[in-house]
Amino acid sequence: MRRNWNLFGMAAAALLVLLGTTHDARAQKDNGGNCCNFDAHCERVQPIGITKIQDLEFGYVVPPPSGTGTVTLDGTEDGNSFTPGPEEFDPSSIYPGVTLTAQKPPHMAKFAVTGEPGYSFHASTAGSFLLKEGTPSWDLHVHDVDVDGNTTFDSNGNATIYIGGVLYVPSDANPGLYTHTFQVEVNYN
Repeated sequence: MRRNWNLFGMAAAALLVLLGTTHDARAQKDNGGNCCNFDAHCERVQPIGITKIQDLEFGYVVPPPSGTGTVTLDGTEDGNSFTPGPEEFDPSSIYPGVTLTAQKPPHMAKFAVTGEPGYSFHASTAGSFLLKEGTPSWDLHVHDVDVDGNTTFDSNGNATIYIGGVLYVPSDANPGLYTHTFQVEVNYN
C-alpha cells in the first residue's frame, strides 16, 4: 500500500507540474506571447532656492519740467545701467526727460538662484506695478518688468538673475519716496 501512495504522490506531483506548465503556456498564448519588462525611475533633484542680493533701485530722480520722463533698467550683464561720471554716462540717451543724481545710482534687482547643476529654470514676476508715495497716494508706473540673466545652473548649481523695468516720471510727481514690494518666482523648466 505504501508503494501505491508513493506512486500516487509521484503521479500527483507530475500532474501538478504538467498543469502548471500548461497554465503558463496558455497564459503566454492568450497574450500572443508578447511581453516586455520595464523599469521605473525617479531622480530627486536639488530644490530651487532664491536669495535677494539687491533691490530694484531707480535712484534719485528729478522729473522733467513738463511731460513725462523715463528711467530704463533693461538688463545689462552686471545689473547696472548707470555709472556716474561724465565719460561713462549720457543721461539723455538712457533716461530721456529726467535727471539722475550720482548720490544714488540706479541698478536692477539682483538675485542668486541655486539648484541642480546643468538644469535650466525660468523666473517670472509681475509685468507692471505702481510705486506708491504718501496719502493720498501718488503713483509712478513701472512697465516692461523683465527678468534677465543666465537661466541654466552652472556646474556648482548657481545662477544669477536680474530684474529691471521702465519707470515713468511725470513732471508733476510729488516729491517723496515711492515704493512697492513685488515677488519673483523661479521653477525648473
